[in-house]
Amino acid sequence: MSLILALSLLVNSVPQASNLVFADGEVISGSIHCHTMLIPKTATVWIKADTWIQASGTVRIDGRLRLFNAGELERTHAPLLEITSPLAIDIPGMIIGGHGNDGLETTLAGGNGSRIRLAAPVVYIDGSVTAGNGGMGGSTRAGGNGGHVHVEGFLLVRHWDAHASIRSGKGGLGSFPSDSGESGDAIARVPESVRATMDEWRPLVAQALQSLQGSSEDPALCPHGAAGGDGGNVSSADGAHGADGAAGSQASPAGKDGRPGKHSGDAIASDGLPGGHGGNCCPNAGGNGGKGGKGGSATSGKGGNGGKGGDAWNGMDAGGNGGDGGNSGQARAGRAGNGGNGGKLNGLGGAAGDLGTATAGAVGSGGNGGNGIPPGVAGGSGTQGAVLQGAAGTAGTGGGSCP
Repeated sequence: MSLILALSLLVNSVPQASNLVFADGEVISGSIHCHTMLIPKTATVWIKADTWIQASGTVRIDGRLRLFNAGELERTHAPLLEITSPLAIDIPGMIIGGHGNDGLETTLAGGNGSRIRLAAPVVYIDGSVTAGNGGMGGSTRAGGNGGHVHVEGFLLVRHWDAHASIRSGKGGLGSFPSDSGESGDAIARVPESVRATMDEWRPLVAQALQSLQGSSEDPALCPHGAAGGDGGNVSSADGAHGADGAAGSQASPAGKDGRPGKHSGDAIASDGLPGGHGGNCCPNAGGNGGKGGKGGSATSGKGGNGGKGGDAWNGMDAGGNGGDGGNSGQARAGRAGNGGNGGKLNGLGGAAGDLGTATAGAVGSGGNGGNGIPPGVAGGSGTQGAVLQGAAGTAGTGGGSCP
C-alpha cells in the first residue's frame, strides 16, 4: 500500500472539520481533525493540554502556536504537541514549547518540557520550532527533562540561512544528591516510506503549496524540473550542569561529591529534497532537471559542567570530588539532494545539492574538588559527540534521444 493511500484511508476514517482558521487568543487542546489549518500572522494560539492535530490537507502557521508553561497551568509537566499531514506542514511563524514546572519551593522533581512532533512528507520551517526546557528540581530532587523536537519528513526552508529551524529543550538543574534532567534531541529524519513514494506526493504538495513547482518564463518551452528544497538546520540544547556537592556537617564531616554534568541532545539534520525531473517533449528539446537541495546542517549543544565537590566541615576531613563533565551530543548533517534527470530530447541533468555541515558542541568541564584534607579531586572532562558530515548527492542524468 502506498504512503498516500494509507494516509488517505487514515484521514478518511475520522470525522472531518471544515478548514480551520484560528483567531488571536484562542486556546485549544485534545484531538483536532481538520482538512486544513491556518494560524494567521497576527494571531497567537495557546495550547493548554496535550494536543494532536491531524489534517487531511495542509497546515500553515504564520503566527505563533504557544504551549503554556506547566506552572501557568498548575501542572508538573508542560503539554506535548503532535501535528500530522499527508501533504505538508508550513511554518513561517513559530511554535514555542512550554517549560516544565520548577520544584524549587517544594520537594517535587522538576517537570518535563514540551515535546513536539511534526510528521508530513514536507515540513517547511522558515520560522522556528522550539521545545520546552525542563524545570529545576526541588530540594534533593531531580531536574525535569528538556523536550525533543522530532520531524518525520523532509525538513526544508525556502531561503537558506544559518538560523536553526528546530531546537530542543534543555534539562532542568537537579538538587543534590539528585541529577539534572536530560536535554532533548533535535532530529529530522526522512522515513523510507516518504522517500519511496516521492513521485506520488510531490505533485500534490506542489499543487497545495505552489512552492515546489518548476516554471518557465515562456509557456511554450518544455517545463524544467523544480529545484529541490534546502534542508533546514537543527540545533540541540546544551546539557544541564551537575549540582554542587553538599558541604560536610558535624555528623558527616567529609564534603560530598559533585554530580556529573549531563550530555547535550543529539542534532540530526534533514536531507535536501532531490531536484525534479525535466519534462519529456519529443521531438522538441526536453526540460532540464532541477538542482538538488542543500543538506541541512546540524549543531549539537555543549555538555554540562560537573558540580563542584563540597568542602569539608572543619577543614580537617576530605573534600568532595568534582563531578565529571557531560558529553556533547552527536551532530549529523543531512545528505545533499540528487539532481533531477533531464527530459527527452536531450534535457540536461540537474546538479547535486550543496553539502550541509555538522558541528559537535564543546565538552563539559569537570567540577573542582572541594576544600579539605586531602582536597577533593577535580572531575574529568566529557567527550565530544560523533560528527557525521552529510553525504554528497548525485547529478541527474541527461534526457537522451527520443524513441
